Amino acid sequence: GEDPLEAGKRELKEETGAIAQEYISLGKLYPTPGYCDEVIHMYIATDLTQGEQHLDYDEFVNTLKIPLSKAVDMVMAGEIKDSKTQTIILKADKYFERQK
Repeated sequence: GEDPLEAGKRELKEETGAIAQEYISLGKLYPTPGYCDEVIHMYIATDLTQGEQHLDYDEFVNTLKIPLSKAVDMVMAGEIKDSKTQTIILKADKYFERQK
């Protein structure tokens, strides 16, 4: 029942320590519509301020900053295999391309 944007803000801060000045919605993703009603809301977070992670005791998250263009190359080379991650990277790249 949590608002998707508020959940995204909370997760970003908890898992990466980052807080964004702006959040841009890139829509929804239905990862397995044939047998599950899960919905993933995709956002771009911009103008980040880095803080401290606040992970749950059983979470282990290592963050890595890479340019979006490198992430796109990694998707196209098959180095990033997760479909959710591929989708948001490619949608973010297209979003910024259209902003030019």
